[in-house]
Amino acid sequence: MKFTYRAKNREGKVVDGIVDAANEFIARDLLKEKNLETISVKSKSFSLDNLVASLNRVSGKNLVIFFRQLSVMVSANIPLIKALKVLAKQTANPKLKLIVEEIYQDVDSGSKLSEAMAKHVAIFSNFFVNIIKAGEASGRLAEVLNYVADQQEKDQDLLSKIKGAMIYPSVILIGMFGGGMVMMVKVIPKLVEVFSSMGSELPWQTRAIIAVSEFLVSYWWLVVAIVIAIFMGIYYYGKTKSGRFVLSHIKFKIPVFGRMFKMVYVVRFTRSLYTLMIGGVPLVEALGIIQEIIDDPVYQEIFQKTQKDVNDGHPMMEELSKHPKYIPDVVYNMIGIGEQSGRMDEMLNRISEFYEKELNNMTNNIMVLIEPIIMVVLGVAVMIMVSAIFVPLYSMSAGV
Repeated sequence: MKFTYRAKNREGKVVDGIVDAANEFIARDLLKEKNLETISVKSKSFSLDNLVASLNRVSGKNLVIFFRQLSVMVSANIPLIKALKVLAKQTANPKLKLIVEEIYQDVDSGSKLSEAMAKHVAIFSNFFVNIIKAGEASGRLAEVLNYVADQQEKDQDLLSKIKGAMIYPSVILIGMFGGGMVMMVKVIPKLVEVFSSMGSELPWQTRAIIAVSEFLVSYWWLVVAIVIAIFMGIYYYGKTKSGRFVLSHIKFKIPVFGRMFKMVYVVRFTRSLYTLMIGGVPLVEALGIIQEIIDDPVYQEIFQKTQKDVNDGHPMMEELSKHPKYIPDVVYNMIGIGEQSGRMDEMLNRISEFYEKELNNMTNNIMVLIEPIIMVVLGVAVMIMVSAIFVPLYSMSAGV
């Protein structure tokens, strides 16, 4: 792949030329080996690699690997520029690879790591930028990178467990819906002729089932359109401010899962705040960053009010205690003890560890917790179908 470049030679004269390299990162390295100070490097032709990279997404797992490798190398006293250069060559994700190459070039040009990352907010949020900035200012960059790597690993582990917990009920619901549709569209229409030959009035539940079946067979396209419209309506309503709050409140009222969602946000809040504080980020600024990490409007509002109170000189516990539905009393009481004793980071770490264990137990036992609900729903559905189909058939056989 060919790149056009503009650079300065040893005499300070600006020169233009073309260099052949696999990517821009390697092109800049080649220019440096020729003792040329790069001003600009641009691709001369269409790059399939760049297109593939732009279509890729950077997952949480990719970031976990990146931060863990960077923290290990910096902790081993490998210079930051050299560590970034190694990572730029080794990173497997094409999109992250290009971003790491750009970060390396910026740091090599004199920028701080936090400044280079701040140019890629879609990948490195303010959480990463601010905590790394605090680590650079305090001279504890290696330690802070290790905290960030730990935080990312725990976040990924938490998300994996939540997704795993959601799979079982999702499969059950899809199976119930699919089975019900097959019964309505394929089985019931074949039984209508049998019921019609009986010559007697059918029970109300049988008539209702037949009516629904005939509607689905005749107007299936309308049903599909209505379902799509409902999902689209919920999606766009959820984009509005009021819609986000309404859907959030509904989410927290779902049996079993509502409590689990609250615990997830409590864990993310306490663990993220602990990581930011241990990294040297001031409390008021950390609470502002927390609002970007927590993607729920109810909790964002709580932490926004808490940030304002703390900024006005009030203890953090004061505002948190006003929301017992969302912040457990154990959390704000331990935070209050941490504020009084000056050991806030220790208390936050203990809270996050406690609720992580609770969340682990809950996700491991999720099938036991939701099994009664599923059994009741399945029982009601089976009872309706049995009474609608077999009661008329039994009446017919009894008449014979």
